[in-house]
Amino acid sequence: MTTKSETPNPTPSKSSDPFGMFGKVQETLLGNMIEMSAAWTEMINDMRAEVSSFVVDRIREDVKTQQDIMNCKTIADVQRVQGEFMEKAMKQYQAETHKLLAIGKASQASISDGKTN
Repeated sequence: MTTKSETPNPTPSKSSDPFGMFGKVQETLLGNMIEMSAAWTEMINDMRAEVSSFVVDRIREDVKTQQDIMNCKTIADVQRVQGEFMEKAMKQYQAETHKLLAIGKASQASISDGKTN
């Protein structure tokens, strides 16, 4: 009778150990997520401050326009005030959009560079 020789179960080498690989991936991802989280939080705070300032400015413009309309003597004056209001509002909204985009781009650049302020 021939007996089979028992071979011990091979232990996985470090290069083929999937769990070791997951640990390295997890470390890398968590490190990146922490950096991104700080940059994301900073960006949100910057945007919040910018939008708050913009809203305050727009409310001031609304109140000023209402006062100007109340002081109008003719329909032509009302139309002029409303037209000026709309023109200024469009320019301000466009400028605000550019400011918010610049904040987002700066945040993206700092994440890409691996830096946070």
